[in-house]
Formats: sequence, C-alpha cells, structure tokens
Amino acid sequence: MNADKLTPTLPPTTKPTAPESWLEALGQPAADRDYRPGHERMLALLHHFPAGQPKLRIRVAGTNGKGSTSNFVAAALQALGYRVGLFTSPHISQFNERIRINGEPVADELLAEKLSQMVPTALEIGASYFEVATALALRCFAEAAIEVEVFEAGVGARLDATTALPSDLALLTPIGLDHQAWLGDTLIWQATRLSYIFQAAASQRLTCGIAINDINIGDLNGHRTIQ
Repeated sequence: MNADKLTPTLPPTTKPTAPESWLEALGQPAADRDYRPGHERMLALLHHFPAGQPKLRIRVAGTNGKGSTSNFVAAALQALGYRVGLFTSPHISQFNERIRINGEPVADELLAEKLSQMVPTALEIGASYFEVATALALRCFAEAAIEVEVFEAGVGARLDATTALPSDLALLTPIGLDHQAWLGDTLIWQATRLSYIFQAAASQRLTCGIAINDINIGDLNGHRTIQ
C-alpha cells in the first residue's frame, strides 16, 4: 500500500473574509469537515503567531477515549495546582468549549481579538478551520502563561495540526478503524500513523504511554517509511 495515497487532497472550504464572521463559522459542523492534513500551513501560522513554551506539553491521539483521556489528564494536573490549557474537539454547544484554561472556556471577546489578528494570514496561506482553531488555542495559552498544555489530536497524528510542535509527553489511547481515507484500512496502518505522536516526545523529557489493543509493536517496523 502506498502511504501517499492515504492522504487525500481536499479543496479548501470557502471561508468568510471578515474576522468577526469566523467565530460563528468555527462553531458550525461544516468546519469539522474542513480538515487538511499536513504541517506546512500550521507552521506558517505559528511563524506569525508563535506558541508559548509551557513547562509541559502533552499530546493525546487514538480512536477511542482520547477526548475523555485529555480531560482526565487536564483535571488531574489542575488539581495538583498547575495552570492547565486544554484543547479538544469537537464541541457540544459552543466553539469556546474546545479551548479551556483551568477548566473554563475562553471568552468570545478573546477569541474575536485573536481572530482579527489571525484571519488575514489564515486566508492568505489557505489554512483550514481546524488549523486556525489549533493556532488560536496555542496563542490563548501562551498569553495566559499556561504551565501545562493538553492537546487532543484531530485526525490521526502524523499529519495533524496538533503535532506540528514537539511534545514532552505523548499518550495513545485504544485504536480502531476510523478515518480510513487518511489513516489506512488496517489496525497496523492506523497504529503506525497514530504512533507518530511518539516521535517528537521521544527526544524530549518524558516517556510515552500506549494502549493499542493487541497489536504487536514489532509489526510497526515494516511501516516506518510512512512516519
């Protein structure tokens, strides 16, 4: 199987040019279908709107339980006294739920301010809604002096916007077949792509955790070419 064929190229979704219209657009279900794999646009956004440097940066990927795992980790660290930023998706009622600081969703006013700065660049480089949402979270966390970031991946890990920056700790929750156009049609292919989340963390300070069903990690060795 050719790994490149697992990454469909989708045309960018037409987006509003007025920054004040973006917050409403980000809250619509159609925004989640505007997913474009790759790190190039995300890194371009971060070049203009740099992320902070928390004491600990955690990334969570997987098929089942990654959202609840992210919430549990954030709550535990907050209970220990850390200032925690949490980014998850999708939201239930409002986009703000995706970006939380010590458990509280960020305010509309803060998001509107950041969007007014970010939208022109996002339109110029063709960034997806999810990439803009990820960059928004990173900027909000940077300015709030967050000590620990917890980011739930969107689709997979290898080409997800949330893995554009290296992490200090990576967690991989149980894996099932999902998003097969991007991640492959077997558990081995999906696990290989999702295990990319460990690459950045492996060179940092902390060990990674993994729980991926009954897959033999040795079986991933033959698939290293797609990492």
